[in-house]
Amino acid sequence: MIIDIIIGRELRTFSHSHTFVYIIIFFHIYFLKQNDISAKMLFDQSDMIFKIIIFFLLIESIFLVTGNFNFLQELFPLGRTSVVEGFRSCHNRFAVYYNLGFPGLNSLITGNQVASNLAILSMVWFAPVYEHIPRNISRNIWFILSTLLFLFSPTMTSFGLILIAMFLLFFILSISISNIRKLHVIIPVIIIIILVGSWSFKFIFLPLFTYMQGDATQGLNISGIDWYVEGLTSPIKNYLSMPLMDMLFGAQSTDLSRFIFNEVGIIRFAMIVGLPLITTVAVLVSITFIKSISLTKLINERKIILLNQLSEYQLYLFLSQVNILIVILWLCSTFHYLVIFRLGVVQLIAFQFTVSAFSLYKSIKTIKTQN
Repeated sequence: MIIDIIIGRELRTFSHSHTFVYIIIFFHIYFLKQNDISAKMLFDQSDMIFKIIIFFLLIESIFLVTGNFNFLQELFPLGRTSVVEGFRSCHNRFAVYYNLGFPGLNSLITGNQVASNLAILSMVWFAPVYEHIPRNISRNIWFILSTLLFLFSPTMTSFGLILIAMFLLFFILSISISNIRKLHVIIPVIIIIILVGSWSFKFIFLPLFTYMQGDATQGLNISGIDWYVEGLTSPIKNYLSMPLMDMLFGAQSTDLSRFIFNEVGIIRFAMIVGLPLITTVAVLVSITFIKSISLTKLINERKIILLNQLSEYQLYLFLSQVNILIVILWLCSTFHYLVIFRLGVVQLIAFQFTVSAFSLYKSIKTIKTQN
């Protein structure tokens, strides 16, 4: 892994190295041009990226609803020449329940099986619960579109990410950038959750209690809930059955295909690259998140000093916290699949981590120089 990063071997096909390379590139650009970069510029860049993502998910949904799945598959044929596979048929709980006859979204610009996660992260970015950011009616429209796209192609993983995001927004970020605890916000949020939850329960959770059929079960006659229990526990058993050195540092030469139930992405990743890299990434993200939270206190203590530039640094606060929140959600998604290593996704993760860290750096440096 380290050799891959140093000499750039297999960068076209080995996507684990891409994330680090793009982070280095983004940091290099931002720090060279730091005097020319403003919080508003970073906000507009992030805003445009999520709008592009939603736009292409809408285009893809139109193709699927109108029965043009085969056209997309011909346009993006299946293959294993890189970590980005072609367009594939994804299970769509919503369409199956209502007998609509079309598969789930893939994501045309980031790689397959990423669409539901992208919809959730777009919901987090456009959520109408933030303070100290440029406000316009279009953000509410993009939030609604993101929500509809999630309901259009829901997964158990993305539903879990919603719960994690709501927990962090309600209990941690509510002291800084989120106004979700305020009465005029929390009441509509609760009503929407109850209405959408009671409706979507039918096609998200009820299938867990029915028997699964098809290739996914490897010929086994098993209920949905038993499949998930087995899928979550078997990878742990597989990992613990490996030699100690392979558990610690990875076994890239091991044929992991022999593990039928390896649905837990983070364990599959640990089998390949080992624990040191995973631990390092977890520590770096945790430090960035904690530092971004501490930035709230630092800005509040310097409000008088920053009076003329307060809005600028409050926007940096938003950029630092929301972008690292999205990175955390990406990492949490590895508890199911490793979709974060689609080539289009690693650039997005690298960009968001860099924006968060750079916003943190720019705020702390400037505030301290004004003491």
